[in-house]
Amino acid sequence: MAYYKIISSPLANISYLQNIEYLEKEWSEKEVIQFIEKVTQIIDILKVNPQTFQKRYKDSSSYKVTIIKQITLYYQINKNTVELLLFWSTYQNPEKLKNLI
Repeated sequence: MAYYKIISSPLANISYLQNIEYLEKEWSEKEVIQFIEKVTQIIDILKVNPQTFQKRYKDSSSYKVTIIKQITLYYQINKNTVELLLFWSTYQNPEKLKNLI
């Protein structure tokens, strides 16, 4: 079985850390750990079958998956690579999302 290589864009790295910081401030350590574990689980799925999750738009090359109710991961598939694009907090203005990905 071929595995997809997972790479993370600079924006994904920044937004991942920002979301962890937010969870640390507003929630408990338990929620932070659950978020990190959930991201790890989803990345494990993406390595094997990145088409598992919903396309962002019907004709889009990017996909989205809800990590927790408040945070969505956007990613795209390029041949044998999955690029993590952004960890999006759903509390933000959705118009801002259009400019980021």
